[in-house]
Amino acid sequence: MVTNGKTELLDSWKEIAAFFRRGVRTVQRWEQEESLPVHRHHHVKRGSVFALRSELTFWQQTRNQRMRQSDGEFDRLHLLMSEHWSLMQDLKQLLAENMDTCVRIQQVNGFNPPQFQALNGRQRGSPAL
Repeated sequence: MVTNGKTELLDSWKEIAAFFRRGVRTVQRWEQEESLPVHRHHHVKRGSVFALRSELTFWQQTRNQRMRQSDGEFDRLHLLMSEHWSLMQDLKQLLAENMDTCVRIQQVNGFNPPQFQALNGRQRGSPAL
């Protein structure tokens, strides 16, 4: 998706850092400590990261609001966002496992409906954009 001449997808730590005009280590720390919405493609040797501009913008706006709130409210929101992103990661993993199972069933049984053909054409672990 392209908005205002810019692609919605940022596909490296460098691009994510440039979006915020910060260093790579800073945005990596934000991911760990402040639930910066960064997604991962899981590979055999090493995973790659990506983020969506819209999610980063929303995170930044809500982060600024959180910074102005009291510590107790900030802690509660931080916990909720952390739980949300944790659940999202779990869901992504379950969906990837489900897709792998569907492809294996297709291969074993020779079952090949159009829905499975579309799954086979898409790289595993990549989001459907």
